[in-house]
Amino acid sequence: MPGSSASPLAVPTWPRITATVRADGTGEVALPGRPDRRVEEPDLATARTTALAHVQDVAEELSRPVRVTTVDPEGSWQLIVHPGGRVEEVGLEPQPGPPAQPAPSVQDRTEAPTLRLAPPAASGVPGLTPGTPVPPGPQLGDPVSQGQAHLAAAHADPLPDTLPTHRDWQATQPRRRPEHAEQGWQGALRRATGGLVKPSPSGGELAWRRHVQTVQRSYDGPRTVVVANPKGGAPKTTSVLALAATLGQHRGGGVLAWDVNENRGTLGLRAMTNPEQTNTAVELLRDLDRFTGPAARLGDLDNYVRPQGDQHFDVLASTEDPARRDAIGAEEYRQLHRLLSRFYRLVIVDTGNSSIAPCWEAAVASADQLVVPMSLGEDTVDHAAFMLEQLLAQGHTELVRNATTVLVRAETTAGGGPGRARAQRDLARRVHAHFGTLTRTVVEVPPDPALAGGRPIDYQALTPRTRAAWLQVAAEVSRGL
Repeated sequence: MPGSSASPLAVPTWPRITATVRADGTGEVALPGRPDRRVEEPDLATARTTALAHVQDVAEELSRPVRVTTVDPEGSWQLIVHPGGRVEEVGLEPQPGPPAQPAPSVQDRTEAPTLRLAPPAASGVPGLTPGTPVPPGPQLGDPVSQGQAHLAAAHADPLPDTLPTHRDWQATQPRRRPEHAEQGWQGALRRATGGLVKPSPSGGELAWRRHVQTVQRSYDGPRTVVVANPKGGAPKTTSVLALAATLGQHRGGGVLAWDVNENRGTLGLRAMTNPEQTNTAVELLRDLDRFTGPAARLGDLDNYVRPQGDQHFDVLASTEDPARRDAIGAEEYRQLHRLLSRFYRLVIVDTGNSSIAPCWEAAVASADQLVVPMSLGEDTVDHAAFMLEQLLAQGHTELVRNATTVLVRAETTAGGGPGRARAQRDLARRVHAHFGTLTRTVVEVPPDPALAGGRPIDYQALTPRTRAAWLQVAAEVSRGL
């Protein structure tokens, strides 16, 4: 309309803000036309809450909504923050709940005359198994006339072949809707508003919960997972420790990481150590008689394994004595495996580099699942492919087809340019094509400085993205068990 300064249908232009936080708790909130606001907190979760508080302050000052792009180690999200604390997640539609079912009215509650059947004769009642309670039959003095009883019997449903059980009743319970968010920016929003704003969990958090549920499933007995790749330098020990820590934390213990390297293994070096505990699998084999009786207890193993604290798993290291490295052969492995399977629900085996060593072959024979770790290197992948081919030739078809392939990416280094990046992408594509057909699944794990350098691994130092990837690996392993 001529002379109008603005159309009533004009879309408001919201100030755009970028909130960036890092794993160490530092970050900044970039405001257009204003100085950035620094974020310095002890951890990532608190940093998210502080950053969002800054954004809410801006919305209050401007008395208008603001759009914020959030960036952290787990990804990026788009949010709109309104004055007063209301928050919208851009592109995320609320999920409708199940339609409410109206309660039946009094008129709907028609009650048929009560029909009581006579107690079963010795021959039993057709359609009911012995011991099933049967409603009692008509009794003398009941106010139901004989004609009414015949009418009720004519319209009564036939007795079912099986009666519902308690488990059937539990299956009728309504599914729980997703709870409020605990992780990511959605969780930070809920905490920053004191629970007034309760965003739904993000897709990443919902996937996390599904993986945890899979990891926590029950087995019908102890299980053995063998991690194998004959190539020296393949991330076997890294995979064993990360997998054992993930399973231990989410299952609550009962997990053992066991090094059966025919040479000097590195599992004991990269795990948490106790200077007062230097015993290894060789010492446990020497004292095996202590555990032959029925009175043997898990606590008796404490002098041989190395507890990993709040990671809720133990480590059984290989010997570091060159004169005793060949002490564990095939029969010795089987003896130790029988013992350890009595006390642990999950045994994660770290194998050596020789696929013809007797202990290596015995470990594969005991496996309920095979995990094949590899880094993005032609030689590491080639060794894994050759190993699986040999296992197929030896008759381990089911083990290979049920295996989980883990592609552990390394930190990218300077140099090589676009050509190296293309080569890496092409190799990753080939890995997925080959091992995705040969094994049950391929899972990628991102690079993480806490896994590099050969230092002892601190699981808590891994980035949230890395922990989420190892949780996916653990879920795939658990699914295959």
